[in-house]
Amino acid sequence: MEEPPDPHDPGEGPRVGDNPRADEDARSESGSDASTSGSESVSEDDDDEPMLKYQRLGGAVPAILSDDVASCACAGGNIIVLGTKRGVVIVLDRGGNELRRFTDAHRAPVNDVCLDARREWVGSCADDGTCAAHALYDDDDAHASSASTRVVRCEHDAGPVRSIALDPRFSSRGTRRFVRGGDDGSLVLSASNKNGGPRRDVVLHAGEGPVRRVRWAGTLIAWANDVGVKVYDEARDRRIAHVDRPRGSPPPGAYPPHIAWCDGARTLVIAWADCVKVAVVRTRTLTASERSGRPLRSKTTVARFVEVVAMFQTDYFVCGIAPFGPDRLVAFAFVDGGGGEAAGDAADGEASRAPSSRPEVRVLTWKNEDLTCDALTMKGYESFQAGDYHLAACVPDDDDRYDDRYDDASGSPSSDTAAYYLVSPRDVLVGKPRTVADRLRWLVEERGDYEAALEACDAAVASAVPAIPRRRVRDVIADAYLQSHLDAGDPARGASLCPRLLGTDALKWERWIARFAATPRALPHLAPYVPTEHPRLSTAAYERVLNAFLHDRRDHARFLATVKAWAPTIYSVPSMVSAVRRKMDTGAGGDSPTLREALAELYLADGQRDRALRLHLELGRPSVLDFVNRHGLLPMCANMEGTTYDAPAGTNTLARLARLDPSRAATMLADASFVKGALCVPAEVTVRALTEAVNAADVRGTRECLHLYLRELFKRDPDAGERWHRTQPALYAEFHPEELLNFLERANGYDLADALAVCERHLLLKEQVYLLSRVGDAPMALDVIVEGLRDAKYAVTSELDAYADELWTGLISRVVKTAGSSPALVGNLMDALGAVDGVDPRRVLAATPVGTEVEGARNRLRRILTRSRRAEREAEARRAEAERELAEIEAMVDAARRRAFDDGAVEIED
Repeated sequence: MEEPPDPHDPGEGPRVGDNPRADEDARSESGSDASTSGSESVSEDDDDEPMLKYQRLGGAVPAILSDDVASCACAGGNIIVLGTKRGVVIVLDRGGNELRRFTDAHRAPVNDVCLDARREWVGSCADDGTCAAHALYDDDDAHASSASTRVVRCEHDAGPVRSIALDPRFSSRGTRRFVRGGDDGSLVLSASNKNGGPRRDVVLHAGEGPVRRVRWAGTLIAWANDVGVKVYDEARDRRIAHVDRPRGSPPPGAYPPHIAWCDGARTLVIAWADCVKVAVVRTRTLTASERSGRPLRSKTTVARFVEVVAMFQTDYFVCGIAPFGPDRLVAFAFVDGGGGEAAGDAADGEASRAPSSRPEVRVLTWKNEDLTCDALTMKGYESFQAGDYHLAACVPDDDDRYDDRYDDASGSPSSDTAAYYLVSPRDVLVGKPRTVADRLRWLVEERGDYEAALEACDAAVASAVPAIPRRRVRDVIADAYLQSHLDAGDPARGASLCPRLLGTDALKWERWIARFAATPRALPHLAPYVPTEHPRLSTAAYERVLNAFLHDRRDHARFLATVKAWAPTIYSVPSMVSAVRRKMDTGAGGDSPTLREALAELYLADGQRDRALRLHLELGRPSVLDFVNRHGLLPMCANMEGTTYDAPAGTNTLARLARLDPSRAATMLADASFVKGALCVPAEVTVRALTEAVNAADVRGTRECLHLYLRELFKRDPDAGERWHRTQPALYAEFHPEELLNFLERANGYDLADALAVCERHLLLKEQVYLLSRVGDAPMALDVIVEGLRDAKYAVTSELDAYADELWTGLISRVVKTAGSSPALVGNLMDALGAVDGVDPRRVLAATPVGTEVEGARNRLRRILTRSRRAEREAEARRAEAERELAEIEAMVDAARRRAFDDGAVEIED
């Protein structure tokens, strides 16, 4: 046996000192009850989604552990290997079915088992100092290698062997190599020819206490003793790192260390009792001096070293650790409730020991953030301690021939290849990352969060996640979502979700129409969302929706709105007419004005326009105008006799419409008067109908409509209704007196005397002034201005200025006569005459009696004089300009005359 290297030589890599950081964060246990197939998982916070699902391993496992006790385990590919207290090594498939059993390998409890990279060989070691490597397949098996030696044995007399690791290429190399460590403190690399021959042992390290764990990945061997964890690069024949055991850690015999390689041989996870460290293997380029000091056979120019990138303290003891996707870990945790002691033989038990807590599975990040915490009920957990539990993880990495796939929905390793076997002396549970289907089931059944479930399902479909019947699962979730609202008595919310959940699938829509119909008063809520195109449903489906409105009088308004909104081609109109008439005939609240209006709409859709119009007129509601206008029924109204429906004798249809809404009716009738073709209602017809109604009974609504109609005609074309101008002054005076003066100024067809009489009755003074000026009665107009309007300025703006000086003389005399009672008129007249050319405002003062107080006389005179002087200056300037222009013209004429008769310009011929 070769001498070991110096145990204190850190090799090429740095020695990583111990600097444990106690993470003070309280334990946050999340997850949910993920119990399946006999296992039980309890979480302390059911609001968070679990990340693992659990199942008790069946098959041969219950029988095996009823007679024996599991002492260690490992897993890889599709197999799991158990070592027992009786020295037996058992190989199982993922279902727990026994594949192979090796009973003659050891005579004492098995301490460790392992597999090579190809899962063709299983290694084991035991308390009796023996190590063994067994081939899993026979020579003629398709999986078997070409090796002729199927068993490699090694006996060690220096004490129990605690851990063993096979060369990852054990089955493919010509030399069978494995590394072992035990209580003697030596880490030994053993090698033998695959065809037999003597074994050669090399001591890689010794002298630091028992070697408690060994793991080999690629060319790197990591082992843990009582001092710390070291890493050896067998390709470079050098130790590259040392990671100290945390100070103050519990005894390693009671809480053995656990190490696991992740990402092939790139990351090493170390768990010492309640402390976790994550180390990354890095490379650096060798310096020239380092390369010159290497053996000639070594041609490498890079060196490896290990760097600790994460370290944290836990509030539990780690019984096993493994990777769980990028920057995440799975820890098999033992929570010491305070009554536990050092771990011992679980089978022997200790009566004085308090019952232990259930073991837990923690999914956490490298920053010690708990993502989930599941407490597991394992058989006999009350009597077990930390050293009795083992974690055998099967997580593919880049070195495996299996795909490294991740589930898009959870970010966890794919459930097809990842499995975490949780082993106790009497039980084995397997935890697997939850799939999309598991997440959907949890969201629906546990949380009732259908929206999140639909989002997750859509995300899975978009990312093409396999292993779920995509469209069918979404349909199931959508159905459960809608049904939950019906069961909760909220059909309105369920109906609003239908367009998004049912899409354009006609069969789904018809199925859910039937379900809503089976729920009392639910179907009316669905009606606004039922599609009429894309997709088009069956006629029966639409009729079912419409019939649902008829049962309750409160839904009649929705029935009317639906009939108006839906095209009559998608359902049977005669069938719905019959259904409505039956409902109306039953009485007991079946008949209602809204239902009659809906029946009118159905009559119209069925081509029975006259019946539809009569129904609307019987209702006597302003909405009939919308109905008439929407369907162009004004000509029919004009030709309909009033006695054919429920209306007072002598009342025609147009008058009936006018009474409902005079303004709207007038606008509609005016529009109809200016259109061509069948929709035209001549003005003669309208005026005659409205006039007859007014004469028969002086109803304000009809008379107002007549006025509004003629007013609208006048606005659009003043000549269109000239024959009725005679009647309009009285109508304007009654309804729009502020517009009468404009009408009188623009219209020609009215009688001046009649209009003047109307204005006198209604005390319309300005209109009287205008009409008096039209008939030539200026004195009377002045009397109205002075005595009625009391506004002398109005004379300037009226047409009375045509009477020139007589007007102003008469106006001045009338104002002066009233100066005693209305002195303000004097000043008002002065202001008015100040704006008139050719009239001297001082005539007002000259005629005003002495002693009359004129408000602001001085200012008024100043303004008048200022204006008069300015007017005189402007007149003088205009006269001077005219004289200058005249002189220029005369000069040009004289010049032209002289040129024409100049003697030199005339030639006389003999």
